[in-house]
Amino acid sequence: MLNETQRNFRRQIKELEREGLLEKREKAKRVRNYSLAAILIFAWNIYAAYTWVRPFLLKFTKGNITYNITPKAITGVYDHEKIANYIRNYNEIVRLKKENVEIIKRYLEGKSMLDEITLKANLSQIVSISKSNLVTVDDLKQLDLIINEDILNHTDLISYILKQPKTNYQVYDQVNNYIIKSNDYSRRIRGEIINIFKQNGIDYAIDPNTEEIRFSYKVSPR
Repeated sequence: MLNETQRNFRRQIKELEREGLLEKREKAKRVRNYSLAAILIFAWNIYAAYTWVRPFLLKFTKGNITYNITPKAITGVYDHEKIANYIRNYNEIVRLKKENVEIIKRYLEGKSMLDEITLKANLSQIVSISKSNLVTVDDLKQLDLIINEDILNHTDLISYILKQPKTNYQVYDQVNNYIIKSNDYSRRIRGEIINIFKQNGIDYAIDPNTEEIRFSYKVSPR
């Protein structure tokens, strides 16, 4: 059953589609084909990424508690993969949102015209990723709820700016309010991700320069 946030989100998307501000996407069935070669390539990529991230983790978590993944915790490792996939998809949403905000800022500062095509394309991608980013671990439910609220706020921002015939102080203030609200969601999401990593024993570290959360995990035995 959908919660109130999810219902509002769907109503907002349908409204944007009716107004032509968002491209309507047909539902497509996802078909996954697995082969031995694909599995080996995937496992190698994970191993290579882990060997690159591990020194960074040791450097920035020195003196702090670290959460090690043991090969025997098969159930936990499965959850690690599901959580990692969800977070990777969310990171792509963050990238698209940042690009949209930069486009709007340049427009309000008079440095460029409003790139409506990119705004609409990015929003369509955000919606598509959100719909396909399935919650397969109970610990992700609260995080997913906050992310959906953040996406709804971002959708309202894009809808608002696309409907404005010109810029003025009122438009600037309203956009700023949307951004402040988004920053608050980002802080809540960040805290929830750290809690999930701690609860599931996933190694993580925070980059002191960019404040990006880096994490590593091992692929479960097949």
